[in-house]
Amino acid sequence: MGVLPLAIASGLLPLSWAAVLTAGGALERYPPKSGKVISFVDNFDFTNTATFEQRTMTFEDWWEPTNPILFFFGGEGSVETFYNASGAVFEHAQVLKALVVFLEHRSYGQSIVPLHTLTIEQALADTAWFLAGLRSRLGCRKRECPVITLSGSYGGMLVAWFRQKYPHLTAGGIASSAPIDFYPQDGRQEAGLLKKRNL
Repeated sequence: MGVLPLAIASGLLPLSWAAVLTAGGALERYPPKSGKVISFVDNFDFTNTATFEQRTMTFEDWWEPTNPILFFFGGEGSVETFYNASGAVFEHAQVLKALVVFLEHRSYGQSIVPLHTLTIEQALADTAWFLAGLRSRLGCRKRECPVITLSGSYGGMLVAWFRQKYPHLTAGGIASSAPIDFYPQDGRQEAGLLKKRNL
């Protein structure tokens, strides 16, 4: 690994290098429409009506009504960060004539909620409410506007879990580099290595 990749991986880039690497990112090439949706602070306590604003970014230049929606799961950062670094989503959208949609993850960026509600289950429910509402606002009928979810790392894990928990809301998902059920000190890594050696 060279010096530049190491600097990128560690986040220790000088400001001038950071500017070079982000120049021409998706924010510049595919200027988004920014918006906000109202979400529940607690999706599972029906006596709690508290809400918060979740930021969205969309790109619809290629979209033709009834065509797919490519939904990108954000992770531990602002919606701009994920939008800017996700060029492949836009390449797919152009070919599919799809709508591109990003929803900022709760408790990151400007979508702030009480820390005790920062859970995977709440984040998945935010997305379920959002996608159901989005399809309704777009006037999509039952077999129109299929939703494909995409993301990587933690966001990729959300893609996989969302398909498992809310399979009726999406047509598929691409979970890149998603280490599902792969946690340190749970013995699974060692068991996997032993099994591989014995094959």
